[in-house]
Amino acid sequence: MSNPAEGLALVKSAIERARSLPPVDGNASIHRRKLLARALFAEGMVGLGQGNLPLVIQNLQEAIAISRSTGDKLLLGYSLGMFFIATTFINVPGGPEAAQEGLSIFTDEINDKWGLGMAYQSMARIASSKGDLSEKQKYFGKLMELAQDAPSSLQTGMFFLGMGMEESIHGNYETAKHIFEDGLNIFRRLRNKNFQMVMTSELGHIARHTGDMKEARGIYQETIKGWQDLGNRSSIAHQLECFAFIAVAEEEPERAIKLFGAAEALREKINSPMTGYERVEYDKEVAQLRSLLNESDFNSLWAEGRALTMEQAIEFALN
Repeated sequence: MSNPAEGLALVKSAIERARSLPPVDGNASIHRRKLLARALFAEGMVGLGQGNLPLVIQNLQEAIAISRSTGDKLLLGYSLGMFFIATTFINVPGGPEAAQEGLSIFTDEINDKWGLGMAYQSMARIASSKGDLSEKQKYFGKLMELAQDAPSSLQTGMFFLGMGMEESIHGNYETAKHIFEDGLNIFRRLRNKNFQMVMTSELGHIARHTGDMKEARGIYQETIKGWQDLGNRSSIAHQLECFAFIAVAEEEPERAIKLFGAAEALREKINSPMTGYERVEYDKEVAQLRSLLNESDFNSLWAEGRALTMEQAIEFALN
């Protein structure tokens, strides 16, 4: 399915139908609950790409609980790993514990390379957050070994995305750029437009963070239209914020304020909060803008931005 929003609607419909079925007993009940857990996991995965983080957390927690009760270890491991990934975007307790349990499942109980790769990636992130660089490199090394076995697979592309984001978050932009470019080539070969947009957008962030606003603008002009075609409103909101960051850097405060206002309204409409590390840059730039204008002018421009439709905001960003 070319549009992730369509996939999300389809999975949501299947879950609603499953919940409305009359109860059954015995093996039939176990089988049905396993199918429900798989659908919840799928909705969580697609929802993560769409930025609906509260729904993702809720679905993955339910998928974990059902998988424990049915003994579905494979889906339990997947759900634990995806839950940890989701907690890196939104502050929910239990993420590191979920990652550790997922690693144990795929190391000791289930032979599954995708699950093991997800577990390695999670452990690398945890090690990095603790400042344990040798532990981080150990798990990155294990990830690269898995990637060599399937160099053009979706899983390898996802591994590269995770590794690139980890390097970028810590300011290792040159390393991150090479990783994202390798991942982008994989997703091009797979013709996966969604993750092509993800990788391209990440390259835009690197251009912006390293001061190349012209390259960043060109990339965001491509990706915001790509996200619009794919129906990913959460990513559109973030791209509007990125255009605003460029406007701040280029000393266009009025334009930046309108873009931030438009992004805020869109995020509220779709219930898609920023990630923790997005919020840090956002708060800093908005505070700077507030210091440049008086409160009345700032609020008036912000309201103008909030009044824009998504389509108008995109046109304004591209203008």
